[in-house]
Amino acid sequence: MKPRNIPPNNHVAISRLRGITILYENDLYELANIVLKITNAADKLSGIRIVSRPTINGLAKQYSFLCSGKVASERISENIVEHGLDLGDIIEFDSNVNKSV
Repeated sequence: MKPRNIPPNNHVAISRLRGITILYENDLYELANIVLKITNAADKLSGIRIVSRPTINGLAKQYSFLCSGKVASERISENIVEHGLDLGDIIEFDSNVNKSV
């Protein structure tokens, strides 16, 4: 299956990543949690009101990078798309999804 195009940019709740397994159960969800926490902390350091959020595609690339390329980002993307998400979707904490729409 070929991944979908990237454009949508819908905000999706991080909980939508539960049940997606790349190397172990819920690993993508766990990575997304730490990425969101780190981006929140880094945004606070900037001193201006910025909210940085990764896309699904960006998360897939970060996962592949952490695996030293042993798991291709394309393989990760295909798995994510099979779960009904688009690569351009923006990941957000569940509590913030309705606020950002």
